[in-house]
Amino acid sequence: MCSRKIIDPDPDNYIQYGPDDATVIGLLIKQHKGLEQLIQAHNSGTLDVAWSFIRINYEAYIKMRYLIREGKSAQRDYRLKSYKNRYKMYEKYNRKGNGVTDVFLYKFLEDIKAEGFTIQDFERISSWKAFGGKSFEMLMKEFEPEELYLSSYALGSDSIHSDWGDIRQLHLQELDGNFAVRIEPEKYHSRVILSCVYLHLQALESFLQWYKTDFGAVIVNADDLISELKRVSRILLSHFLDVYEYQPDVFVKN
Repeated sequence: MCSRKIIDPDPDNYIQYGPDDATVIGLLIKQHKGLEQLIQAHNSGTLDVAWSFIRINYEAYIKMRYLIREGKSAQRDYRLKSYKNRYKMYEKYNRKGNGVTDVFLYKFLEDIKAEGFTIQDFERISSWKAFGGKSFEMLMKEFEPEELYLSSYALGSDSIHSDWGDIRQLHLQELDGNFAVRIEPEKYHSRVILSCVYLHLQALESFLQWYKTDFGAVIVNADDLISELKRVSRILLSHFLDVYEYQPDVFVKN
C-alpha cells in the first residue's frame, strides 16, 4: 500500500515525467512489482520460483540509486545504451528485409525517434557500458555493504542461470545420497524476504528524497511512514541476527 501510494500519489491525475526522469520512476515500479511477486510466492510456499525476483530487484535498486545520484546525463546515457541489442539487430538486418525483422526495425526506429535519438548517436558510441563503465559489483559496493553483493546478488545467479546449486536445493529433495522430485510447496521463513522488504524501503526513501529535490514536491506523510516501517524492520532484522548468533540450529533445520 505504501509503495503504491508513493508511486502514484494522486490516482485521479497523471504525473508526467520527462524521458530522463522516467528512468528513476520506471526502475522503482519494477522493484514494486518484483516485491509483490516475491510476497505472493512466499505466502504460497513457492519461493523457489521467486529467487530471480530478489536478484532483479537488487539490480534495479542499485541502478536507480546511481541514476538518482548522477542525474540527467547518466539517465540519458542509460537510455541510449539500453538499445544496444536492438541497434545490433538494426545493423545486421536493416538491408535484408523480411516480415519479422521489418516490423522489429520499424518499431526500433520509431522508439528512438520518440526518445530523441538518431542512428548517428549509436554510431558514435565507443563503449556500450553504461553507469560510468563500472561493473555491477563496483556499483553495489558504492551503495551497500560489500557482503550484500555475494549474499543477495551473486548467489541469485544460481537461479537466473539454472546452476546446480539452485536445482538441487529448490527443485529436488535429497534422499540417502540420491535425489527425488520436489513438487509440494514448502514453508519459508520470514527472514528470506525481510531483507528485500527493507531494501524496498530504502528504495522508497531514496525516491522520496529525489522527488523532493528534483520536483520540489512532497508526498504527504510518506517520509514518516517509511521511517516507521524501517524502524520496525530493523527490530525484526536484529532479532533474526541474534537467532543466527545464539541459536543457529533454528535456521539450519528450517
